[in-house]
Amino acid sequence: MVIMVLLAAIVPAGCVLWFLDAAMENQQLAVRQRLTDVYRSQFDARKDGLLSFWKGVDQKLDQAQKLDDVGQIYQLLIVGGVCDAIVVYDESAQVLYPRPLRPPRAVPHANTDLWDKARQLEYDQKNTEAVEIYADIATRSDNIHLAARAMQGQIRCLVRADRIGEAIDVITGSLSEAKYSDALDADGRLIVPAAQLLALQLGRDKLPSELSNRLVRRLVERLWDDDDAIMPSIQRLFLIDSIRAIKPEAGSLKSDSDVAMRAYLLYWAQVHAANFLDADRPTVTRELLPTGVENLWSTASADKRVVALFTDSQMECIVQDVCDALPKIRGAGIVIRYNSADTVSPDAFLSEPVGKPMPGWRISLFLRKPDPFQTAADRQRLIYLITAGVAIGLIAVIAGAIARYLRRQMKLTRLKNDLIATVSHELKTPLASMRVLIDTLIAGRLADQAQADEYLQLIARENLRLSRLIDNFLTFSRMERNKCAFEFEEIQVADLVNEALESTGDRFTGKDRCLKVTVDSDLPPISGDRDALVTVILNLLDNAWKYSGDDRAICLKATARGRYVCIKVIDNGIGMSARTVRRIFGRFYQADQTLTRPAGGCGLGLSIVKFILDAHGASIDVVSRGGAGSTFIVKLPAQTSNGTDK
Repeated sequence: MVIMVLLAAIVPAGCVLWFLDAAMENQQLAVRQRLTDVYRSQFDARKDGLLSFWKGVDQKLDQAQKLDDVGQIYQLLIVGGVCDAIVVYDESAQVLYPRPLRPPRAVPHANTDLWDKARQLEYDQKNTEAVEIYADIATRSDNIHLAARAMQGQIRCLVRADRIGEAIDVITGSLSEAKYSDALDADGRLIVPAAQLLALQLGRDKLPSELSNRLVRRLVERLWDDDDAIMPSIQRLFLIDSIRAIKPEAGSLKSDSDVAMRAYLLYWAQVHAANFLDADRPTVTRELLPTGVENLWSTASADKRVVALFTDSQMECIVQDVCDALPKIRGAGIVIRYNSADTVSPDAFLSEPVGKPMPGWRISLFLRKPDPFQTAADRQRLIYLITAGVAIGLIAVIAGAIARYLRRQMKLTRLKNDLIATVSHELKTPLASMRVLIDTLIAGRLADQAQADEYLQLIARENLRLSRLIDNFLTFSRMERNKCAFEFEEIQVADLVNEALESTGDRFTGKDRCLKVTVDSDLPPISGDRDALVTVILNLLDNAWKYSGDDRAICLKATARGRYVCIKVIDNGIGMSARTVRRIFGRFYQADQTLTRPAGGCGLGLSIVKFILDAHGASIDVVSRGGAGSTFIVKLPAQTSNGTDK
């Protein structure tokens, strides 16, 4: 029945979902067209913003070409954040910036013979004699370039003679005078910065910290001076990398963030410009095109005197700045790429050439993952699916509830039938026995008074058995209707055990006295319903009696264990399997389900025990093994001195 109900719900639901899916496909196409129109306007706005930015770059370049001072051009374009690097040419197309390495004009030697003699001695590795002659030339020369070159030769010879200390003294002494700061060697390099670097390399850990720091400070100040128009760019880059290798912290200038930023801009401006000039065919054009250097792009002023260089990272920043100036495009991003073949990426939602002044560049709009169109359609489809799923689930729950109710009713009917059969069988036996005994007494077929007394005792036992059966049925009925009301009071365990033993009558008082009772003397009191707990002990003793053989040995123990009082009923009966142990507390459960079983009972005793103990916050455990007897352990909470449970 349940399957039929589910099929009746799933088939039409599936048809509805199929129609909904088709409708969603059409809706997706409509949404895509509407969003395309929205994206088109935002895409065009960013394209116009990009073209406007490059128009501003062209204006800056045209402004720069009118400036005669290279430093002003540097400030306008690099410090002003227009581009990453610049190259400046003069009217004859010679490089003005970055400063090229050009030998200075020839300087006449006042002491040609001494120069030739010093160089010959240096060549012959007669360094000591060469040092004296170079020192003499430096003293006599009035030209700062010649004097500095002579001291440079003196330093070389001292180093070769392993007179490092004297070489450093010359560098930090005579050569450190301000008049030699712009002295150039024969190749056009500044002599003093190179000598200061040499002193740091020679001294390393030997120089006093004060002297070393002073040399580093002077050298760094000269290297990071972007207004210095004398130092060749190639020498500046070499010295920057060298000083960083000796003193890594010297390149950061952490004490002044503004100077550090200027130093960063200067360094990379020199690097990118040098890479541009080293290219085979440097690009000098008004349009933004590749330079031949990887990840480097260039555009020039109208007269091509000023070339602006851009890196990939700055191109990304430019696009980001243009996009940030406009409202964000939800679910999409803008990318510009140079594509000489002018091919469109298959993943691009919108793509167009940028146009002048960026030939070969394309601006593209990409939808972020996941696709917003598909996401919207999936979201709507998911809503319908959830709605249908909830409806189907509700039908399934209702059908399941009906099926469960039917199963419960069937189980209840089966239990009632079992109860009727069990009650009929259990009541019939004692009633039939009492009827036979009473008929015998009425007829007077007795040998003597002793036989009459025996029959009366048998009738009393059967009557007691019948009373217990009826009590169990009544207790079960109250349990089913939740009508059991327990009256809790303080109880001594010894009194509880004695009352239970008195209620057993003479069952355990035969010849062999099969019941052994052990109750500790120092047991704490417990709280509970006296009659109910007596019923627990009686049912456990009755269970032990029924499932033990003729040679019964039953033990009842009451002991204290921590904050509990334990009552154990131990027998040497038939025992139980593990499967039976798990089920014995179920209502009407009996290991032997036949009506001809030797042990009587209706399977309610242990379920009543479990119900009473649960109401008292107690527990019961069973240890049993087939053929080896059983042990039932009841754990009751003990009371403290203030009357509360421990």
